Amino acid sequence: MRLEAKPAARRTLTYAYDDGSKLAVALDKVSRTSQTPAWVHVTDAVASKILRPASVADPFTVQVSAGGTSNGIAAREKAIDAAMAGFTSKSAEVPNPFDVTAAAYRKTADTVTRSLFVGEVRVPAKSVGDFVAKTRAFGDQSAAKAGIYASLRASGTVSTFPFFAAPKDRSKVYDLSKGVRAITSKTPGAAFTSRLAHLWEEEAHFMRRMAFLRSLKLTIDTAHVAQPLVSP
Repeated sequence: MRLEAKPAARRTLTYAYDDGSKLAVALDKVSRTSQTPAWVHVTDAVASKILRPASVADPFTVQVSAGGTSNGIAAREKAIDAAMAGFTSKSAEVPNPFDVTAAAYRKTADTVTRSLFVGEVRVPAKSVGDFVAKTRAFGDQSAAKAGIYASLRASGTVSTFPFFAAPKDRSKVYDLSKGVRAITSKTPGAAFTSRLAHLWEEEAHFMRRMAFLRSLKLTIDTAHVAQPLVSP
């Protein structure tokens, strides 16, 4: 962790995209630019409507926090605009979900937590559009509307957090998790992190390790250990 002084000037730039492939190209470019943003937050239309219910939701929305000196912020914004090419609209007036009052933040958080999250999927920036499209299609097939929150990392990968309309049948959580795992496995360079992820892992070395751990647990588990009848 590195602490930095708060920049003298800061702007939240909001870009709208109508196409996932254009979004992917832009995120890949901005991750390589020397004008490193403080953060880059990505939402699809479903997630945007949750964060900003009063606004019209574009297919994809990207918010970039840019900071710098009072004299240099304009040049930094221009460089970010160039990297984010392909957007359909841009605004510096859209509030971000973090700089709000505690009450407003709590209200949004309560709405977000009503969704079902199955874990985090890290994908290369250039693959994010395809991953989102497949996840949303899977949600439609499963009668559980899907959405995506995501954050661009300095490494060029995107941390995505797929979510679904919470199913009434809680056992459906396993089907949704397994489906996201299947999509991830077909996305080069992607990784799925989840409490349930190990249930769907089929890699040979992983399976051997799990078999060993299960046998070890059965061997040394306290339920299988003979206890003395009389305390010393």
